[in-house]
This record gives sequence, structure tokens and C-alpha cells, in this order.
Amino acid sequence: MIFFETIGTGPESIDSLAVLVHQMRLAGYDAAIAADSIPPGASLYQQYDLAHLITEASPGEGDRLVLIDAHQLNDAALVDLRRRHGDKTQSCLAVGRFETTQSEIGARAKLSYVLGYDPEIDSTAQKRSNGASLDLPVIGVCGNRPNRAARKVPAVLLFDPNIEDPNLKHVATSRQFDVIILTSGKKKQEWIARNGNSVPIYHYGELLPAHISAMADVFVTFHGISSNYRVRSLIANVIAEGAALVDCSEKLEHASESKCFIQGPSDAVGLQSHLKGDIVPNLEAIRATVRHETQGVVAEYARVSAHLADHAHATAAQVAPSAPGSRPQRVVIVPTNGVGLGHAQRTSLIASKLDRDRATPVFAAFPSCIRLINTFGFDAMPLVGRSGHHEQAHANDLVNYLRLHALSREASTLVFDGGYVFDSIYRTVLDHGLNAVWVRRGMWQKRQNNSLPLDREKIFGRVIVPMEAFEELNHVYSSGNHIREVGPIVEPLDFDEPRRESVRAKLSEKFEKPFDKLVVTMLGGGVAAKRSVQIQAICGMMEARADVLHLVVVWPTSTVEPTTFAWENTRVVKTHHASVIAAASDLYISAVGYNSFHEALYNAVPTVFIPQTGAFMDDQAARAQAAAERGLAAMVMPQDVMTLRKEIETFLDDGRSGEIRERLIDLSLPQPGNRAAASAIEEMVE
Repeated sequence: MIFFETIGTGPESIDSLAVLVHQMRLAGYDAAIAADSIPPGASLYQQYDLAHLITEASPGEGDRLVLIDAHQLNDAALVDLRRRHGDKTQSCLAVGRFETTQSEIGARAKLSYVLGYDPEIDSTAQKRSNGASLDLPVIGVCGNRPNRAARKVPAVLLFDPNIEDPNLKHVATSRQFDVIILTSGKKKQEWIARNGNSVPIYHYGELLPAHISAMADVFVTFHGISSNYRVRSLIANVIAEGAALVDCSEKLEHASESKCFIQGPSDAVGLQSHLKGDIVPNLEAIRATVRHETQGVVAEYARVSAHLADHAHATAAQVAPSAPGSRPQRVVIVPTNGVGLGHAQRTSLIASKLDRDRATPVFAAFPSCIRLINTFGFDAMPLVGRSGHHEQAHANDLVNYLRLHALSREASTLVFDGGYVFDSIYRTVLDHGLNAVWVRRGMWQKRQNNSLPLDREKIFGRVIVPMEAFEELNHVYSSGNHIREVGPIVEPLDFDEPRRESVRAKLSEKFEKPFDKLVVTMLGGGVAAKRSVQIQAICGMMEARADVLHLVVVWPTSTVEPTTFAWENTRVVKTHHASVIAAASDLYISAVGYNSFHEALYNAVPTVFIPQTGAFMDDQAARAQAAAERGLAAMVMPQDVMTLRKEIETFLDDGRSGEIRERLIDLSLPQPGNRAAASAIEEMVE
């Protein structure tokens, strides 16, 4: 194994270390970073860059040690090297910018003393280009190219364009090519604030260079030659990928240095004409020319990577990309967002409709969801939930990233259902070049800022939008060939009157309580808001009704207020099969999540809806209002306890329950979209 370490402790050194090791992995070498060698202070993005490159192992006999930034050697670094590597490693290469022969000799002598043998020294002091110094040798590699089945035109990567140019948006929205923008974090925010999320835009540190370069058929740079290692690696990668290269920088430095680059205009109007008239129509010929011109450059990249590795100590990397056609048809499904039970149920319904000869579903889910997923007959790898015991808020997601990275290694497709695309999802998709599918139900509240979730839509080749039962509830958040709208994801029960009576009889027997009317309350697990006040009020209302059995139904992982167990007419039921109990009821008092709402409609359950109003929730009040305005349910806001009492009396005493059931039975609803969603996933697997 080849172990890489940095002598430097600053953010640039950590950044270079992560980039180099990832490049070496993709070049086919078993490269890694020992966990105890990483300097403290890595940023959020650097932690994700490093996560799957780290090993708990340490260099031993026969391993290779590569030290970068060796010109920064000091006493503290030497002591640390002696403690961890003294007399253990048989091969060491120290790479650094040694300005004089004496400094190089001094570094070799010091390292010989602490390691117990003579290291090899590689000085980068003379390896400069147009004044841009390099502390590390650059190598170019090919990443896992994302499958863009819906893409019919070339992808053009614009590196550091002038986003204040008003004509840039016209370039970015051209139908002759798909534009991807790479810029600074600040400029990215400014672009999204002005133009929204219709154009994929990344900032420099958002992803590793190989993730970005693999997206490009055409690479257009407005940036001069840089000494930044991440940037130099990006350009080396697009050369290795054989992309068409266009230099639109102010001084045309790239075109002056290399015949691979075509000179281009620096303004957006000129660029648009140049791309449409000269580049895109001749793209294949240009790329063939680039590949011919860069044969020597690519060969040099291979020589440099082999020198860093030293073939005597290098073995093939386990993460070397495999040919897409050789992958099994594994589909990794991730239902998430906290507790995630609604997401787990929705994805399980979709997975149940997948053709197993074409796709094999495997779940990764939070512990709260696993039992539910198991009831559908699927295995699930547990993910780690957020905890106050973690030192960093994203610590659990770093662990989940490693788990998803391993689970998805032999997968072709990843399906995510949730409102926010976690970094673990984001990185895993791009690491393996997976076909990515986002099952994204809508109904976001107007006050929510959804720019960040929508920004991450760019990695998904398909977005499946489960529609709402009523047209006015369907909102458009993005458009394109990758969007697939399907009917509501719901599994209607085959629930005739004999079955309804059978369920009621079993409940009466189980709870040793005869009843004429069954009331079921299911207001959620308190994730969005505490509903104990409403539940206790309902229990009190039911206590005076001797002919009623009141069931408070919760998910098996939910916590229930102890006082709930003290009511004579109330029983607590923990189950994953709430829909069956609700369908047998005379009155269902429910929150208005996507699943609960559609189950009530499709199973003709008389319902009083009490919306959850948490800031991160979907617009439950709008759903409840749409049903109430049609006379298909009642809606009561959480604070209106007296109104709730009146509605309960109307349903149970004035016959409204039966009236609403009849209306729901006669209601024409959209065809469920379970199979259509599964078909949309199968299209991405192929």
C-alpha cells in the first residue's frame, strides 16, 4: 500500500493531499492516508474529500511512504515522523519545493536520521510554468463519468466565467449544449440569487477535481494558469478525458503553452457564437485532435503517478472504476430526512413494483425505518442518525458516507427520497458515477428557502415527482427532460364492508372493549411539533363516550406520553400498519403528511385533519384545506381545541362520518403512480 502524508499543516496542504490521493486511486493505485497523520483543522468539504481515502492502518514493512510539502519540515514534524515510522518503512519519497541543493541535502539527512534509512527526494523547484510554481507533481486521470441518459447535447464546463455578464445566461440556457459552471462560493451564491437553479453550478471546493472533469465534453477556461493544485489537477483531468479545450482567459496563457487549447473569446456573446459555430458542430474532430496532441502529456501523467507509487510497492486500487456494462443491476435506495418513516414507506411501495429481473433493490436507512422496510421484504443497511454526542453536526453523515460508498460500489443506480440531499448522497453518486434518481414530493411551504436542495438536483439524471390528489396542490419547482411526474404513491386497500367489520371485531376482542364507534388518532411522533395537548384533549373527549373505542396509533419507535395510558376508553397501538386500522374507523384524526393524506382519501376514511406546521415540513395546511373545501374532510388548526370538539361531535353524532365516506367512495382520484415510478427507475438502470 502507498501511504501519503503532508508535512504542511495549513488548509492548502490538506487540500492538496486529498486531491493527490484521490487522483492516485483513480490512476489504479492502492493509495491511502493514515488516520493519525492528518493535520487538525480540515474544513467541512475537506473532511468529505478525505473520508473514504483514510485508513486506520499504518505503514509497515514493504509499504511505500510519500511525504508531500517536504520543504516545510521542522522539528515537530520530524519528531512525529520518528514516533510513527522509525525503522518501519522500506521505501520513502519526499516531495517538496527545495529552492537550493543545500536545502534538499539537509532534508534528506534529517529524514534519514528519523526514519533509519535514506529516502528519495523529489524537488519541484524547477517545475514551473509561466511563473505558476508547483509544490506537487500533477497527474491527470479519468473519473467515473456520470450516465446522462437524458442528455442529447454536449456538456460544456465553463471555468471561472464572468457571472456578472448579463449575456452569460443566454449561453447557459442554450439548447445546443448543456452548460455547467465552476466558480467561487461567493459567485455561486450571487448567480443562484439572480438566476435560480436552472443551470448546474459548482464552487471550487464543492467536489474533487475528478468529479467535475468527468462531466465535461467541452472545457472552457476563463482562468489563467494557476499554482493551485486543485485547479491544476482539474485541467490535467480534462486533458486526460479528451475534452475539447477552449482558452478564453485574458492573456490566452493556456493556448500559448499548449496546442491542445483553442483560442476563444472572453465575452459571453462571442463565446456563444464560437461554441455554436465552431466547437459543437466539429466536436468529435476536435476531441480526436486533442487526444492526439495530448498523448505525450497523458503518458507523462502515467510516468509521474508510477514514480510516486514505485511499482515495487503498488497494487491495484480496489476503487478502480469498472465498466458500466459489467455492473450488476443493484439499486441502492435511501429514504431519509430524520425519522424518515414516510419516506421509507413510499420507497418501499415503489421498490415492491420493481421488476426483479431488471433491478435488485437494497436499502440503506435510519434504524427507525428498518423494521418497516423489513415488513415489505427488503433488507436494509443501517445509517447513523444525528446525535448531540457528536462533536460536529455532520459527524453522522460522514459515517453514512463511508457506508453508502461501500454499499454502492457494485451498484448502477441510487434512489433517494427526501427533501434535502445530504453530502453523503451527493458524494456517493459522483464517486461511483451512479445513475441517480430523486423521488421528490413537493408542497414546500412558501416561506421555505429551497435554493440549496434544488441546487443539488444537478446530480440526478431523473427526478420522480409523486403528484398530489388535487391539481392545485401540484407545484413546479424545476423542469427538463429528467422530470417524471407520476400519480400519488399510495397502496389502496381492498377493504369492503365484511373486512371492515372483521377488523373491528378483532380490535374489540384484543382490547376487551365492546364499541359501536371506532376513533383513531394519529398525529405524528412529535418530530415537527409536540401534539400531546391535542392528543390528551381528544382522549378526554372520548372518555365520556362509553360506546367509543379510541386508539392512539403511533409508529413503533415513537415516544408516548405516560398519561395517555391512564384513560379508560383509550388504547395505545404501536404499528406499521396504521392504514388498516384507520380504514376500519368511524373517525380518523390525522396529521396531513403525504402518505396519511392519500391513504385517507383512497381508502375512503372520514377524517379530521390537524396539520403539522413545522418550518421544515411540507404544506400540510394546504392539503387539508383542499380536502375540506371539497367536503371530503374537516380541517382544524392545532390551536383550535374547541373547534376540534365540535367537529368530533358532528362526525360521531350528526352522521357526517357516513356522508363523507360516501363522497369519498364516489370520488374519482388519479391512478396511483407506484408502478410508473418503478418504471422510471428501471429506465435509469438500463
